[in-house]
Amino acid sequence: MKKSARLAPLLKLEQNREQEKVRMLGEARSRVSLEQQKLKQLVEYRAEYERLVTQEGSQGIPASRLQGYHQFLNRLTAAINQQEQQLAQVRQQETVAQQNWLQQRGAVKRMDTLVERSVQQERRDEEKREQKMLDEQAQLAFLQRRSGGFQ
Repeated sequence: MKKSARLAPLLKLEQNREQEKVRMLGEARSRVSLEQQKLKQLVEYRAEYERLVTQEGSQGIPASRLQGYHQFLNRLTAAINQQEQQLAQVRQQETVAQQNWLQQRGAVKRMDTLVERSVQQERRDEEKREQKMLDEQAQLAFLQRRSGGFQ
């Protein structure tokens, strides 16, 4: 069996691994997008809530109610901070997934290059065999003509 044929299943295995890394990277990117959207919603909600509190506060509200508003704003701020941490974590996971994919992509390229070189070497070897056979046939024909001419 030719070397290129023996290497083909290994190349396919590396390609399958790469596809898995691509899938994992896609999932990581989706998680980043989702967490970014959650953060955006929280920030927008807090801004809207602050606007309403400011608007209502300008009309005069009881201190107990104002205190409740501030407590809720503090909880929103804490939720935003937690979401920022979550986003940072999934971004890190995305970076790792991208590095894993790039590493596997390199492995596929190296294996593909190895297979291609094997195919090229096999072609050169086959061409040499054919040329050798043609040379031997030509030499044999020459010898036959030569020996036929001397009889």
